[in-house]
Amino acid sequence: MRVILTAHVLLCLVVCALVGAACQESASSRCGRFICPAGTVCTPSADSCVLPEQVTSCTGAAEQSECSYPGVPEGRCYDGVCLPAGCGNGAVEGDEECDDGNLTAGDGCSGACLFEVCGNAVIDLMNSDNGLVPSEECDDGENHLNHDGCARECVAEFLRWQERAIAVAPASQRHAMVYDAARARALLFGGNSQSFNQLGDTWEWDGADFTLVTPASDVAPSARVALAMAYDAARARVVLFGGTDASGNLADTWEWDGYQWIPKTPANSPPARSTHAMTYDAARGRVVLFGGATSFTDSLADTWEWDGTDWTQIATTSAPSARRAHQMAYDPIRNRVLLFGGGDDAGRFGDTWEWNGSNWSERTPASAPPPREDHAMAFDASRSRVLLMGGTGNAGPLADSWEWDGTTWIQQAPAGSPTARRMHAMAYDAARARMVLFGGISVIDLLGDLWEREGNAWSLIAPATASTPPSRTQHAMVSQAARAQVLLFGGQSDGARLGDTWEWDGGAWRNRAPASAPSARAEHAMAYDSVRARAVLAFGVDASGLQDDTWEWNGTTWAQITPSGVAPSARSGHAMSFDSANQRVLLFGGSDATGLRADTWEWDGSAWTERTSVSAPSARKGHGMAYDAAGGVTLLFGGSDSSGPLADTWAWDGDEWTQLTSAAPTPSAREELGMIYDPTARRVLLVGGTHATTDTAVEIWEWNGSEWQERESLSTEPSAREQHALAYDLARSQVLFFGGLGSARLGDTWSLQYSAGEREVCASGLDGDGDGLIGCEDPDCWPWCRPHCPPDTAVAWPSECSTELPYCGDGMCNPLLESARLCPSDGCASAIRCGDFVCEGGETSASCPGDCTL
Repeated sequence: MRVILTAHVLLCLVVCALVGAACQESASSRCGRFICPAGTVCTPSADSCVLPEQVTSCTGAAEQSECSYPGVPEGRCYDGVCLPAGCGNGAVEGDEECDDGNLTAGDGCSGACLFEVCGNAVIDLMNSDNGLVPSEECDDGENHLNHDGCARECVAEFLRWQERAIAVAPASQRHAMVYDAARARALLFGGNSQSFNQLGDTWEWDGADFTLVTPASDVAPSARVALAMAYDAARARVVLFGGTDASGNLADTWEWDGYQWIPKTPANSPPARSTHAMTYDAARGRVVLFGGATSFTDSLADTWEWDGTDWTQIATTSAPSARRAHQMAYDPIRNRVLLFGGGDDAGRFGDTWEWNGSNWSERTPASAPPPREDHAMAFDASRSRVLLMGGTGNAGPLADSWEWDGTTWIQQAPAGSPTARRMHAMAYDAARARMVLFGGISVIDLLGDLWEREGNAWSLIAPATASTPPSRTQHAMVSQAARAQVLLFGGQSDGARLGDTWEWDGGAWRNRAPASAPSARAEHAMAYDSVRARAVLAFGVDASGLQDDTWEWNGTTWAQITPSGVAPSARSGHAMSFDSANQRVLLFGGSDATGLRADTWEWDGSAWTERTSVSAPSARKGHGMAYDAAGGVTLLFGGSDSSGPLADTWAWDGDEWTQLTSAAPTPSAREELGMIYDPTARRVLLVGGTHATTDTAVEIWEWNGSEWQERESLSTEPSAREQHALAYDLARSQVLFFGGLGSARLGDTWSLQYSAGEREVCASGLDGDGDGLIGCEDPDCWPWCRPHCPPDTAVAWPSECSTELPYCGDGMCNPLLESARLCPSDGCASAIRCGDFVCEGGETSASCPGDCTL
């Protein structure tokens, strides 16, 4: 037992130590290694000296029972000794995690007797030359989650706006692009610009953003064209070789590790060249290089391999003829490197060759693409085939697509195919199961467009005008938990009301064309019923006037629902949200043919039910409403009534409305605002709206459960506006913001998120933020794994959820959200894809080495 001595006893011991034996009076006695001064006694454990009353007060008493002695009216018995109760007495009691006998911070046990570690809900201190200073920027006690204002490393996160208009790399030709599986990004380097200047910048595409990367080191490859790159899966590096810069053809080897370019100095190297081809042979763990040109008339036919340290030329008994501008791709299903086409000074080739690791063999398929060069090829793991697209044929640029199934070439007719082009680049994004294509040149025009192919359909991703909803106001958006997408419908454009349906997948908008849909309208409302996995749309105003119809979106199409019983009157300007505690969609207010309304309704999927309350918000329209899952209430703010904009806050608990007051400043009176619950930060956000003051940027307010707090962002902000829409983007744990009315109707897309670092890539099973956790093992992936069950502050994550709500680990496969990879215990049909850089059930280093050597 460790006992803390009283001040009297400590004084005696100090004096005794100073004067030596002279202090040892006849009444003194030995206690272990101590000499107890007169007036004190030895503790029962013989490890300290205390006042006699501290022992007699606890004689025969139970452990931790109450006790007292002179000067200490409230104490507790520990090992037969009465000690002062509370933190600092040297004994761990009650809610204490530690007690080192003092109230000093910075020694591992805080003045509140809590361990000084990240996650204890206390901003701990540390000792420094300047005294005690904070060792943490924040500590919310729930550091399992990022993007909630305090990262799991106890680093402060700040609200950041980011405009989601996709920045595109400069238009270029003869660049190189490969997929970096370790970081779940496509990497692009080099090429020729519009003015035919050689480029030396490094770009990354992660499915949402095209980002110009600043390498950690100033050392980097020179600006160049006609280079080649391949991804070495075993070493998680991108390998670059050769090309042409201002000095001529190059023979340098570089590796990209995700942060910097690293020059390599192999003992042996292929001769300088350009327009060569490279790919990674996963079965043998080698990058394979073939051919290229030293000049327009001098082509090469040599085969080389890179093992991470040195290049080795491979002697072959057969090989393709000398050529340039051909393409190669590795087929992991058949463990072969595939080569097609190219050209020399005499013409173009249309031959197909395979490399087995020791020799080349020509294939004679029943059908094949016409001869060409400067095309693009990559293996599509979702279809288990090598895809070939475009190039230069004998008649000029081509726009055709072909697939190699291991035996023959099959021409494809994909929907929305990219325009004819050559000298472009293509890579397969394994995390998102999509083929990515960028740039090239048509007949004379340099291209800077970004395309993605999912299945057998291409979509133009950038420039953004090709795939972004038109400018609008008074539209509605909701998050679809079961699909991890945001749904947008309708609104008012400059010329007419809109009836279009759009979905945001975390990186881009996609226009849906359902077989049926609500009429074009504005001032409607939507809410997402997470129990039934339906988005509910109600009412609004179309060309014929106010509407009283109810619609539901199931992820594929709209269906009009005929409610049983009495329904709300036709109206507009109302607000809706889903009350997950009561499993009902809640509707309040709006304006109907008689004027402003103050009625409360609930939708259960088949009928509307009017609810009454002793008190309720006044009749209004243009208000904001969101369900606060942390507080278990629906929050309502503002809007306007007959007297103008309002600034009151109300809460619906499922039975009654209660007006809430706050001592802190509150948002000014406003209408046509946006409100949304951020389930990661566990706060309701209020954004923008019309109010009396004039702002140049959108205001942000947060409701923390008891009061409003204004927040500032550390980034460029959207311009001030009203009549916009908000929804929570589950795919990236961020708030999505679209459109609205400022100086004009707007069509910009923004995201808002607490952020301090990298994002987790939950859809792929890859570790995006480097915390060592992937997929549903990572709490950051709760929107994917338990979308209906936000982490609860009251219990350890993951929360125990209702068995009625699907989540990863419930033993049932939700095919819209789950996969065999992300949720192995839920019985989802396996979608194992050799070549997607993920080692999964049934795959081995022998059957799919590219996947199982990472």
